[in-house]
Amino acid sequence: MITESIRNRILNHMLAIAGYDRTVSHVRALPNWFRDYTMTTEQEAQWLEEGAAILVETTSLVLCRAKVKMSWINLQWGLRVVPAKE
Repeated sequence: MITESIRNRILNHMLAIAGYDRTVSHVRALPNWFRDYTMTTEQEAQWLEEGAAILVETTSLVLCRAKVKMSWINLQWGLRVVPAKE
């Protein structure tokens, strides 16, 4: 089971990786925050890996299950992915 505090920790980590100086509590008030904030494909991959590690550390999930759970979290809460600027 993923508690709200674990989910918020993962989402705060996502915002930090994407380069935003915000927390979930700051952006949740915005109606479309998950569309207004973006991350690159590389940042998304990093977040998915590190988020899975957080899940393994804080829950009883094994790594392969944590990666599946992160895919669901990404689908539900993840930022919009845009190509990296060159």
